[in-house]
Amino acid sequence: MIALDHAVPLKAVSKIVAPSDVLFVTEASSWGKLGYDLVAAALPSVVPVIWSPGMPKPDLSGWHGNWILSFKADLILSRSTLERAKKGAINFHPSPPKYRGLGGYWWALRNGDKSFGVTAHHMDEQIDHGEIIKTDSFAILPRETVESLKERAAIHSLRLLRATVEDIQGGRPFVSCGTKWEPHLYTSKELAQAQSVQEATARRALGTLATIHDGIVVLGEAKAEAPRTDRTSRLALG
Repeated sequence: MIALDHAVPLKAVSKIVAPSDVLFVTEASSWGKLGYDLVAAALPSVVPVIWSPGMPKPDLSGWHGNWILSFKADLILSRSTLERAKKGAINFHPSPPKYRGLGGYWWALRNGDKSFGVTAHHMDEQIDHGEIIKTDSFAILPRETVESLKERAAIHSLRLLRATVEDIQGGRPFVSCGTKWEPHLYTSKELAQAQSVQEATARRALGTLATIHDGIVVLGEAKAEAPRTDRTSRLALG
């Protein structure tokens, strides 16, 4: 068991100049902080690397050690950095193997998937590509949103991280679970294009509904006006 009995300050650093047992790479979020606290409570000498898109990329050339743990991180690590982890480099991808790259939450909902999941895998120089160690799947709820799915995936990612840290503590090897990645890599450009098409389709649908609504209103007004016109005509003739 891992006891989270302390809160370690988590700050972004621009350069790593010393070795450590673990290089913990994560995003600037509360989930990144939780992941770091878990690892720092269990393993010695953990150095955090905090990075989110838009932040300056840190210089990792001075680091070497035993493990790299990349948790919900978009920072792409070079081959030379990965090779300086003597025992292994493991990434926790917050999507199932079906969705390499970005936007897995959105794609799963757009495609009408019934389940989702998270993936732990060995890292190589390609994105979401190394041998898969573990996956954790769960059902998508009927009223799931991108944000709710993202939060639930983070919980399952934290579970995978905890199990992995316990395996490191126990000296257990990390072997392939047999699951394979889908070949397609989803990019930020592809996601933006698909979202733009979806938004345009939604706007056209709303426009069509508005036109139908206006037509129904006009038809209703015409039907209401017709009896009044008939009565006026009869009075004039009488």
